[in-house]
Amino acid sequence: MKEAFENELHLAEAIQAMGGRLYLVGGAVRDQIKGIDAHDRDYMVTGLSFDDFKGHPAFRKIAGAHFPVFLVDFAEDDTVFCNVELALARKERSTGYGHVDFDTITGPDVTLEDDLVRRDFTINAMAKDVLTGEFFDPHGGMDDIEMGVIRHVSEAFSEDPLRVFRAARFAARFEYDVAQETIAMMRSMRDSVRLLPGQRVFDELVKALATRQPSDFFQVLDRAEILDVWFPELAALHVPDRHDGTAFEHTMTVMDSGRSIIERWGLLVHDFGKGLTDPSKHPQHHGHDKLGIEPAKALAKRLFAPSRYTELAELAAKDHMRIKRILEMRPAKLVRFVATYGTELRRVINISMVDSFAREGGGHEDLIHFHAIKARVRMVHKAIREITGVSLIDAGVTLTGRKFGEALMSARIGRFKQLEKKIRQGG
Repeated sequence: MKEAFENELHLAEAIQAMGGRLYLVGGAVRDQIKGIDAHDRDYMVTGLSFDDFKGHPAFRKIAGAHFPVFLVDFAEDDTVFCNVELALARKERSTGYGHVDFDTITGPDVTLEDDLVRRDFTINAMAKDVLTGEFFDPHGGMDDIEMGVIRHVSEAFSEDPLRVFRAARFAARFEYDVAQETIAMMRSMRDSVRLLPGQRVFDELVKALATRQPSDFFQVLDRAEILDVWFPELAALHVPDRHDGTAFEHTMTVMDSGRSIIERWGLLVHDFGKGLTDPSKHPQHHGHDKLGIEPAKALAKRLFAPSRYTELAELAAKDHMRIKRILEMRPAKLVRFVATYGTELRRVINISMVDSFAREGGGHEDLIHFHAIKARVRMVHKAIREITGVSLIDAGVTLTGRKFGEALMSARIGRFKQLEKKIRQGG
């Protein structure tokens, strides 16, 4: 077993023996004050240098880190709890406009106050002395937790453009407001935000979509007049709409009702076409489903979204209205639609259902309508499962190539008609 500490107090005593001081920092302190369990514990050490840890088997430096960070283990009852991070207190100096363009300074002269002042928000800029249990809150983080406010610590906030999205995400995560001065700071960072890698923005988006109310993420970006930098298709939805007032508000309402991250993604992009419809016809948006395909794909491409997100973006925009008309489709059209759709049909049906049910004016009738849609689609799947290529050959069909495919589709349509007729007759 690796060399391990009995608990954090044992670690703090070892650090003190080396001439340093151990603090619990960041989100773990915030969560303790909020009275919730912290999933991760991050520790920070003052009074020591990297050389003080060299050769010590209990401290394993994380390869590739831009500053000294170590992994340590806690052991209780012969069980080792790994991946507890310990970093040296550090100061940072911006060297460019990117979120990784920083020089870091560590060493025994870097103080607790030096380290905390470089952090993003006051609620994350607190520390707890592990030996004494004393809290350090030089920037009013406890007060901001009490008031429910996200507030930047210092002007250094503007040196990392990714913090713009973190501010919006924390607002969604904790259902906090963002301080007006922080909104103003975010607004001033438009040019640097443009330079962020799309993948990093996508990572923040996914985390926001996992919160209870992801609409807060976009509302904060919109309030800071920065939404259009990475989400111009969404910003374009500030147009009149017969649901929820504007297409933007409608999108926010239905997205919050999504049941998973990827479903919420589909709801986010499903109405992008409404930003491209004829303004003279608003609040109607005829043809927005077809118009929304390219904007949905463009956002996915800009964010370097995984292929399943790109696929769903296109399908949600293209078919969310078509899904609502499944009960009106003729059997042949419906069977062909279902047979060629792929694995995402159920998800797009759910997106279309939430789009109808969660909007202003949606209700019980919409729910009944979609239960009927799902039942009809299940019946198509039943016909497809029952009529296979093998069953056609067993029945004596000798056609090949395209003609065989047409015969297979015709047989499935016929079987679906039989199933529907049986249901109508009460069979």
